[in-house]
Amino acid sequence: MPAPRAPKVFRFGPDDCLVATITDPANGCSEVGAIVWGMGVAEVRIARALARLGIVALQIRQKERAFARLDSEGVRYCKAAMEVLAEKRGVENFVLMGNCGKASICFHTALQDRRVSGLILTNPHVSEALTVSTSFKRRLLSKESWRKLITGEFHLGYHLAAARKLKTLILGRILHAEEKDLIATADLNRDLTLPDRIPERLVALAARGVRILLAFSQKDEGLGYFRTQYGKSFEKLSAVPGVSVEVLPTDAHVLSLDDSASGALAKFISRWASERSFTTPTIAQPSDRRRIAAAADRRRTQRSSSERRSRRWIESAV
Repeated sequence: MPAPRAPKVFRFGPDDCLVATITDPANGCSEVGAIVWGMGVAEVRIARALARLGIVALQIRQKERAFARLDSEGVRYCKAAMEVLAEKRGVENFVLMGNCGKASICFHTALQDRRVSGLILTNPHVSEALTVSTSFKRRLLSKESWRKLITGEFHLGYHLAAARKLKTLILGRILHAEEKDLIATADLNRDLTLPDRIPERLVALAARGVRILLAFSQKDEGLGYFRTQYGKSFEKLSAVPGVSVEVLPTDAHVLSLDDSASGALAKFISRWASERSFTTPTIAQPSDRRRIAAAADRRRTQRSSSERRSRRWIESAV
């Protein structure tokens, strides 16, 4: 069987700072689109797995010089990617997928945009202001941390900064500070980290009909926070319809660095998506293609002048 052809790469966004590629289903017909943040091995496998289910996938990444913008512009970029895929393929419902800070961007976008019908969040970034106690406990029990202390490899500056964050968290708990105030003390407190009141927001998304998959590496620091909220086995999430949780047997935070874990994740996502009615017909009739093409044409011709001005403003933002 010949290897699949490499998809065409294109750029968009302010200063063409976003790089994207589209993986189409074999039949070229899709009613659901996926925005997959990243172009590593894991993301490529996920995009192909979704395409096999009839979901057209747009992979997106930012050029290195644009990374700093993601904390304040990530949601806008994600919505811009949705518009690009809607214009090119005529889809109106979206599944968003991201790892770490990109997962947080997807979460914020879903809260704001009702076109999102599915979320795949791997190792979502929880603010260090909320996870520092778990991190401290893990390092205190780590043989590697004690070895570094004995051999002089101990990073004093890093641990002093962590100690300050732990002090902020403890004082915040004593004074009953709100999570949003604690998050505001961290370096990342906008799009690249999950917001406050995560359990409440997850329930609201699920009630709206959004299907949610949470996947964690077994030692990810965000996993400890979610287990605090939902129980070690996530038993409290069992009462929330449409929410699934998977813990992957890997220590890698970036799943593309673990070939076995990235393959397992792609298979799990494929099963999860097929069980939640994200699939579109595997056999596309000519009438289906004409209908979807007509929908894409209508979206292009009906776009209002205000939307065009909004797009130009986004692309000119710094």
